[in-house]
Amino acid sequence: MKMCATDNCASNATGKSKYCDLHKKEARARFKMMLSEQSSEKLKRETAFYEALHDAHDAGAKAGQEARPNPMIVKGYEDQPVMDGVCGFAYITVKPGNCRLANYMKKNGFGNYWSYDKAVVVSISYFNQSMERKERYAEAYSKLLAERVATIDPRARVSHYSRMD
Repeated sequence: MKMCATDNCASNATGKSKYCDLHKKEARARFKMMLSEQSSEKLKRETAFYEALHDAHDAGAKAGQEARPNPMIVKGYEDQPVMDGVCGFAYITVKPGNCRLANYMKKNGFGNYWSYDKAVVVSISYFNQSMERKERYAEAYSKLLAERVATIDPRARVSHYSRMD
């Protein structure tokens, strides 16, 4: 018979356990306590992520609305300028694609995993085709998100980029 793994216990271990009946109950209670602590920490972290992502969206939307793009003039259509400026795209990336923030974003529909970048990417679909407005949105979003998440998930690196179409 195996002896109980607890110091100063001379009882025999039961079944596949390394503890006797008395110490098995104590170990199970400690394990349940550890799980509940981890669960509450995860809930706090996910609440902070949720608030940071929504605040970042609000800051980005405000920055995009306040942006004043230079009108684009198309050759042959000089009398009809495109008031939103040049057409393009903007993206926000969270690297690595498996950090806590990235996993939260994937799980809750805030972004998609792009294997090429090995990151979670948020494609900016607001502001029609205006690249300048999308860039301002992405800048404000990524700046605020990076500041807020730095203490919650130190592995997360938030950045943005854009391209003209």
